[in-house]
Amino acid sequence: MAKLVTTLDDDSVREYPLDKGCIAVGRHEDNDIRLDNHTVSNHHADILVHQNVYLEDCKSTNGTYLNGRRITRGRLKHGDMIHFGKQQFKFVDRNDEDHNVPLDTHTESQALVKTTEAAQAIARVRVLNGLRAGEVQVLDQVYNTVGISGTQVAVIAKRSQGYFLVPVTMGHDEVITRLNDVEVGAASLLLKDGYVLEIAEMKLEFLLSD
Repeated sequence: MAKLVTTLDDDSVREYPLDKGCIAVGRHEDNDIRLDNHTVSNHHADILVHQNVYLEDCKSTNGTYLNGRRITRGRLKHGDMIHFGKQQFKFVDRNDEDHNVPLDTHTESQALVKTTEAAQAIARVRVLNGLRAGEVQVLDQVYNTVGISGTQVAVIAKRSQGYFLVPVTMGHDEVITRLNDVEVGAASLLLKDGYVLEIAEMKLEFLLSD
């Protein structure tokens, strides 16, 4: 399995397995790899794992560097050195030669096209209940706040691979956020067309359209 490896101040080594299709890297607690470093942006970069592994910068302030060169997107190879701001990692993949499939192969191209389409689609949420039933909010920002102001809100973040729900509690820990009737925690969750969000007493339907 591919992984990122970093050396900590005490010379111990920490490893981060790349064990799912998209891994978010950044300083905010909703990232899969959370980096407590002031040079790292809240949502700094994404690592996309298909047949090959790709690194994609999320418009970070201090940049994502691959082998000393600032990049927007690049394919990772065994032994590559990565910097998120000033945080350094080594990409390790002992099976890299087996996974070295050209980008234009049919299978991987389809996966990347689906990722791009999800990011380009226009997203909205529609209120399903209460006095605001039927009201539609277009999600045209990188971070979109939805819910009941002052009670509990959530952020829907637009990332390279689609839209993600990021629950944010406003001092009311007893108020629960649900997605499709399932209680969610602090981790960000990928949204799909037709998903229903319940934030406090408000129900919202997530909609995607071309």
